[in-house]
Amino acid sequence: MLSLDKLKNVDTPIRYTGGEARQYVKNEALIKLRACVSSPAIYEMASFDMDVKSIYFALNSRYDVWCERCFAVMNDFEQLLKDQKEKLYTLESKTPLKNMDVIIFVLSSEMMYTNMLNILDLGGVPILKEKRNEGFPLVIATGSAVLNPKPLEKFVDVFVMGEMHVISNEIAEKIIELKDKTKQEVLQGLNELPGVYVPGVTTSDVYMITEDDIDSELVPKSMVIPSMETMFNKTFVSLSKGCSRSCMTCPHKYIYGKEKYMSVDKALLKTKRLLNATGNTDVILSSNCFADYPGFPEIIYRLRDLDRPKIKNVSLMEVKLSKDNLWTLKYMNETDIPSIIVGATTDILIKKIGIGLKEEDVVFIAKKVFEAGFSKIRLKYIIGIPSENYEDLSKILVLANKICKLYKDYFSKAPDKFIVEIDLYNFKPKPHTPSEWCQINSAENFEIKSRYLKDKNRNEYVVTNAEEGKMSIVETILARGDEKVSDIILEAYNEGARNDYLEPMFMWDAWQIAINRSKVDVKKYLLEYNENIILPWDNIYTGTPKEELRRIYINKIKGD
Repeated sequence: MLSLDKLKNVDTPIRYTGGEARQYVKNEALIKLRACVSSPAIYEMASFDMDVKSIYFALNSRYDVWCERCFAVMNDFEQLLKDQKEKLYTLESKTPLKNMDVIIFVLSSEMMYTNMLNILDLGGVPILKEKRNEGFPLVIATGSAVLNPKPLEKFVDVFVMGEMHVISNEIAEKIIELKDKTKQEVLQGLNELPGVYVPGVTTSDVYMITEDDIDSELVPKSMVIPSMETMFNKTFVSLSKGCSRSCMTCPHKYIYGKEKYMSVDKALLKTKRLLNATGNTDVILSSNCFADYPGFPEIIYRLRDLDRPKIKNVSLMEVKLSKDNLWTLKYMNETDIPSIIVGATTDILIKKIGIGLKEEDVVFIAKKVFEAGFSKIRLKYIIGIPSENYEDLSKILVLANKICKLYKDYFSKAPDKFIVEIDLYNFKPKPHTPSEWCQINSAENFEIKSRYLKDKNRNEYVVTNAEEGKMSIVETILARGDEKVSDIILEAYNEGARNDYLEPMFMWDAWQIAINRSKVDVKKYLLEYNENIILPWDNIYTGTPKEELRRIYINKIKGD
């Protein structure tokens, strides 16, 4: 274990020290299974992952299981470990990862794949599963980014499709039961559980496992309190599951179905428990569509009536402004920038992506935003939509300029920096959605389109931000790839790819070298798929039949 004296030489050493309030520390003499759960992101982002928190709590609810945590590291700490010839360790007991029985990765983005390999490597665990003999930990992967498991099959022993905390007790029970057996016998045993996919063992379709009744979802009674500022130092309360919208690249609707809402009574009980578990006094409510949640405004008023612990602030997370939820403006902070998902500029393009607003509705919402006292607004668009042209793109700036003129009706002062911020997101086909058959634009085409808008913009009060085109290409290859893509992932990791989900750290050169060296024809993962092709993820059933997804694709995306 590294001494504090050594840690002082790295940036933010508290990421690696552990010792937080309410972490689980157990008597090793009573433990039958040592587990580590990891989100392959840095501490301040991973600490907020509710899937990690749920698995951590569910496993530690057993007296005979000790589940610890380990997150991704930055380059300076990685180098320190190598220089000191130390292994990456758990935060709770400082045990090297190679000494765990199980390592569980929660992957919410394909761009975390190389971090997963790095955590294994630094922890003394062979990256390739074929090199992990009986003495090494079992590697499990779960999360929204493993619904196509093929690219990770060379590295992962077991995949859990869906919400792993639902069956975490059964998984622990099975591993403990078979602990004295061979690794193959353990894998055979786990294969019997619902939602589990074991490469080389599973021969039937795997059905994603979820909690159908949102009112009965697991709410941790105790949560680790981070020792540093994290992404959200608030009590996070999710009010819904699924989605009532039909975005063609988002799996929420097609996995969970129409949005299901937590009752107000259950939401209040959940909030009380989370307040006690976290010690936070600020509450942030989350719902895919606040306009549809039937418990407003009742939940707001009843939250304010809670006495213990005292709630200081109630805010709403990621509000997608529409004409139906403008009441949410009064719950935003003064420093927030209200956001509108405009989606696209024409009815045809909006139909193709399944989400968006007409220009007149955007103008109406912008008026209400300015009337509420906000001096900035954010417009979100998707670019690279099939059949999109430059005339369509030009309309983005036309609308932004109209909104800038509206600003003058409500504010006499000049804006500090900008009035309208345009965020451009790349159209990326995703498995288990109607877009899974789509072709994606080239990286050059994405960049040409975003640069076109930046060059065409003559308004100093309008700014544009764009996703990295090359990063979108890699993400699509990883999301839609087959088992051959694992060679690309490994080569990219060996070339130094780390923390790829953080755009400033994305290493396009490493991925280019990896693609060329692997000799994998990646073009096939980027082109349109025909209806007869067997998709790499066809053996995973997430809720919406493939035939239905294909029907939506033909009617809304393919058709003009």
